[in-house]
Amino acid sequence: MRTLLFILSFVALSACGVQRNAAPDWINGKPIDPTGTLVYGLGMSYVNPNSSYQQAARSNALADLAQEVESQIYDETKILQKEDIGGMNTAFSSQTLTTTHVKLEDYQIVDAYADEYRYYVLYKLDLPKYLAQKEANDLASMQWIKEKVALARESERELDSRLSYLGSAVHEAIERNFLVDPTYKVEVKTQLVSALRNIESDLGGMYLVPESQFYLGMPDQFSAAFKMNSDVVAQGLKLTTTSGSFEYHARDGAIIAHRTGKDNAIKFTMELDFEKILPQLDDLSIAWLKSMSGWTRTESVYFQNATIQIESDEALTETIANAIAKTFAVQTEAPLTLVFNGGLHSTDQSRERSKCSIEGQFVLKNTSSGQVIWSSQTIESSALSADGSTANRAAKNDFSDNIAFFVLPQLQRNLGF
Repeated sequence: MRTLLFILSFVALSACGVQRNAAPDWINGKPIDPTGTLVYGLGMSYVNPNSSYQQAARSNALADLAQEVESQIYDETKILQKEDIGGMNTAFSSQTLTTTHVKLEDYQIVDAYADEYRYYVLYKLDLPKYLAQKEANDLASMQWIKEKVALARESERELDSRLSYLGSAVHEAIERNFLVDPTYKVEVKTQLVSALRNIESDLGGMYLVPESQFYLGMPDQFSAAFKMNSDVVAQGLKLTTTSGSFEYHARDGAIIAHRTGKDNAIKFTMELDFEKILPQLDDLSIAWLKSMSGWTRTESVYFQNATIQIESDEALTETIANAIAKTFAVQTEAPLTLVFNGGLHSTDQSRERSKCSIEGQFVLKNTSSGQVIWSSQTIESSALSADGSTANRAAKNDFSDNIAFFVLPQLQRNLGF
């Protein structure tokens, strides 16, 4: 008797086990509600203990459910379109609605199943209930956005507060998908952009650049500032330039030159840095504000070529001056002095040939203090010819080439070009 009971119990448990592990029909095709009340989303992911495969399956199921909901709304819109005398507007909305991403609410999990290789999840949503709830939530969100936009447009408020109200409205619009939903996107985008332009029109700022000469490669001689009518927003400005390296100090509005670059005309552009102005705002909202913002302040500053005086063998001064003329203006009493410690030597060779050689070292120093800024390795140039003047010219040409290819680039780097 006991043996019989054991066998029966084993058979019963085995039957239960088979029933529990049997694959449900819905993994091969999600259910279809003929009444259109319920819509389903099916998701699958391959079983991998080293990954979040269950979460992946749930995400896939929600994506499938969202597509199903969009499809159902689209079909319903097409049906309503036949009775709508609006015609063109409705047709446009129904066509573009399929590109939206609905915000799912109140969905439910129906079942989950796993075999040896795959994990499945099935979700469902009550479509009429969802649509009614979505409409109510959308209307409430629209009203909230309009209130924030109205606050952002009030000129008597502080500019940073107005930007904060606008940022909140943008965040809500993105959360509710209003910027892609054809029912709302035109109205919402118009309101948000209009409020942004309203704020930008009240943002005042100007560059303060003294009327003096500035020289390339000498950033300590450059001084400028940017002042605006909101101290808080001033903390969130971003400076870009077409050449060189310049830094904006928000605390005092100073613009500091670290490296002037090689261009004589440098364009300064100040923009709003929304990450700093609205640090609490999410990345998508920041990206939208960046793409829509049109506020900039520009200024062009013109730099002179750095002035330099030359100390060298008198026979080489003109050659050196011509070699550096594209980068430096040569004049007496300049703040920089380029010294060539060396000279030109001519010797007669056998067989009535003459050799001309130039050898020495360049040193760049501060004229007033004598401080050495840079020094070169030894430069050697030479030429051999039957004619002494020809050898002299050839040696100077080679010397000029050595300056252009080896000396000038080092001068520019050491002066912060």
